[in-house]
Amino acid sequence: MKLFFLYTVPADNSIYKKIKDQIITFQKLKDNGVIDGFACVNSSATENYVYRISTDNKHGVRFFNRIGHLYALSNVVLSYPKLYKYVYRYIKENSFTHIYIRRAVCDRFLISFMKKLNKAGIKILFEIPTYPYDKEFPPNSMYKKIDNKWRSKLSPLVQYIVTPFRGYDYIFDIPVITVDNGIIVDNVKRVSGNKENTDNTINLIAVAGLSYWHGYDRLIKGLIDYYDHQENPRELYFHLVGGEMDNQFRKEYEQLVLGSSIESRVKFYGPVFGEELNKIYENADIAVSSLGLHRLGLKQSATLKSREYLAKGLPIISEGNVGYDSEDFKYALNLPMDESPIKIQDIIDFYDRIYNNGLMNREDIISDIVNYAYKNFDMYELMKNMITELKH
Repeated sequence: MKLFFLYTVPADNSIYKKIKDQIITFQKLKDNGVIDGFACVNSSATENYVYRISTDNKHGVRFFNRIGHLYALSNVVLSYPKLYKYVYRYIKENSFTHIYIRRAVCDRFLISFMKKLNKAGIKILFEIPTYPYDKEFPPNSMYKKIDNKWRSKLSPLVQYIVTPFRGYDYIFDIPVITVDNGIIVDNVKRVSGNKENTDNTINLIAVAGLSYWHGYDRLIKGLIDYYDHQENPRELYFHLVGGEMDNQFRKEYEQLVLGSSIESRVKFYGPVFGEELNKIYENADIAVSSLGLHRLGLKQSATLKSREYLAKGLPIISEGNVGYDSEDFKYALNLPMDESPIKIQDIIDFYDRIYNNGLMNREDIISDIVNYAYKNFDMYELMKNMITELKH
């Protein structure tokens, strides 16, 4: 199997982190002999929105990164077809057998490109990272209208849909391979386990770009309700990392907190990276994954952030099952997928079950969680299993 990886996510997009990990993983699969060959498109952070094949420095394709239907139409009509042309020529000339396409907008040019691939005998794997995904498009999006029109044409062309969302045998009448959202666990710095917490203060952390599907307003409202009505409350603090000062949702969260009973208990850090972020993680007891995925119409949770939290060795609270195999996985608290405020007593009980059960110290708890992340969410193992399934 010779595999080509095609994506259209720019290098300065937060989603690109997963793309980069996928590229590293596919290359490792090639180096270890699991696949016979690998190449991909590369997007450049220095050459803004230029895509070129990883082994070809001559043929770059520039995309417009400006808001407006005219620029979007220019990408659809000019940039995508040009990129598809270069990719088809390259994989045909170099005898690639498979192409792995991370979901692009389905349009007549993508369908035409896939038809050419089919005619050349090249198998197509089409990754859908989030399903259903219609609510990810802005209202009245031209891309959404185009995608809705053309995705029905995928079924005779695509061999498999690849998605982390479970329970689907077919999507768009195409057989599904379920591959969990993975990360390179070795690239995530685990927390040290040196924290002392003699007073059982609970520190919650969330790290996100802050969008409406993160749903941290539910946690803030739950904290306000708890401190307004609890006579002998436990000490809880919520550390919210991410979101620029002008971020709409950060502003909404700050307004909820302002003048409330939890004004001193919620700290807004803004974007923080590197060692400074690691220091904030060191103080954390529980990580908070997305709490508003139901706002996207999702019924499951498969966020990369939840995997990163586990790779750090932190228990997580999340809306819905985050993709682990067992309902008895003790390091995750599943919360309702609705608009209800989070019940803080549930978080306190969760904390006590993990840290105050007398069975393991903090270092052992961290190791237990990280080992689980290796077993279930390490990208190399997930992709290797997918390749093995394809070969059979």
